[in-house]
Amino acid sequence: MGRRADRGGPSMTAPAVRLSDVSAGYDGAPAVEDATLEIQPGALVAVFGPNGGGKTTLLKLMAGLLKPWDGSVELLGAAPGAVARRIAYVPQAELVDFSFPVSVWDVAMMGRFPRLGPFRQPGRTDRRAVRAALERVGMLGHARTQIGRLSGGQRRRAFLARAIAAEAELYLLDEPV
Repeated sequence: MGRRADRGGPSMTAPAVRLSDVSAGYDGAPAVEDATLEIQPGALVAVFGPNGGGKTTLLKLMAGLLKPWDGSVELLGAAPGAVARRIAYVPQAELVDFSFPVSVWDVAMMGRFPRLGPFRQPGRTDRRAVRAALERVGMLGHARTQIGRLSGGQRRRAFLARAIAAEAELYLLDEPV
């Protein structure tokens, strides 16, 4: 393991992801057993496997949405909760009320919220990041469209734009396309 910063912060040489002997599951049924994984910064990794094989469980562990039964999870040299503002997660399915009056632009802007802090309005830098993210996923032309009026694929691209707009250090994407 790399050296730690003076205040106990993440290591500058730490892997982007480190799972050590992790086991986890749901309602007492294991989904992942004794998983060990190390991913270096800058790597692009895809996990393939059968339905029910534990891929989503691995991502939920990394995102800090599921606690391991055994073992440890580190992202960017720290526990997932300690670096939540530095990661972007796109789940397999969004649990959203698609009738809620929110636009594609608003969804993408949500990716900026961790950078804004409480009571701060988005500024020029935030608007530029959102515009670039929407452009990158081909959704800029739908920026004013209410999210519920989109096709399933367009919705996926809007939520992918949210992750891109976050300008995170680590992206966790569960079936992004």
